[in-house]
Amino acid sequence: MKKAITIALFASLLLGMWGCTPTEEGKQEQSKTEQSVSETTVSDSSKTESSVTEESADTEKDVLQAEIDRLKAELEKQEETNKTLRDELAILQAEDERFANAGMHAVVGQGLDFWFYTDEWISEEQKCIYTLYCRSYGDSEIKKIADLPTHIAEYSFSPDGKTLVFNNYDPDYMSQNYLLNLENGEIKKLNIGDTDQDRTVSALRWLNDRYFLFVEQSNAIACQGGDVYVYDTETDEFSKIIGSEGNALEIHSFDVHTHSQDAEVRWLLTAKNWDETYNFTDTYFYAVTEKTIYDLIENGKTLTIGIDDCM
Repeated sequence: MKKAITIALFASLLLGMWGCTPTEEGKQEQSKTEQSVSETTVSDSSKTESSVTEESADTEKDVLQAEIDRLKAELEKQEETNKTLRDELAILQAEDERFANAGMHAVVGQGLDFWFYTDEWISEEQKCIYTLYCRSYGDSEIKKIADLPTHIAEYSFSPDGKTLVFNNYDPDYMSQNYLLNLENGEIKKLNIGDTDQDRTVSALRWLNDRYFLFVEQSNAIACQGGDVYVYDTETDEFSKIIGSEGNALEIHSFDVHTHSQDAEVRWLLTAKNWDETYNFTDTYFYAVTEKTIYDLIENGKTLTIGIDDCM
């Protein structure tokens, strides 16, 4: 009986092992399934990698195109700059040629800027052209300020450097006097001097940004001066503020000094006293404070000086 049970159990065990072991067909079918899954996975992975590669290529293409566009824009900008520089060079070459053919005259200005004007004779038009230029300190560029109606003989820059008063003073002729706005180049002719055409203007000097002083004198060869006038640029009016006794004592120039002790600003007037023959002269000096000058202007007064008042 035990022997029969043992045989039965052994047979059952063999049957179970045979049932769990795959057949050859099962193995082939399983292998096909696994290969199909593997191929599907590889295919999906290839598609993903291909998609990523295409996106990366598109992005790189966009970056390259943007760089090309930037370089093109920069090239166009550089070409415009080169054209501007060529135009400026042509202008400078033309100016150099003009300066070479024209007379140059230095004008002492404010600060370290270099001012000068040229006079160029135009034979076709039978006239002379005058042009004012400026070159700032440390700058190689020469800037044209304005075309002038005449040459500059006497001149003075306003304290703020914005206005130039000048004329074509000649002792034999009545001068033409002008105000030049240095910021916009506008020129204004001044109507100063007596209407009898026997007087001329010299010794221009600014008192402040509004007023400038000048000497109105006889336009005679022997004349060396006259009386001092003030011009108001706001009202375009002028009046005499300092005169001499008679015609013998003639003021011809003035300078400004600040006293070291009281810091009082004084104007030093230089005058000549002519004898009746105009062959001999004596030079005299007279000092007047700037405070006195302002008082004369504000109150419409005239200060009369004589030889006894001089230093």
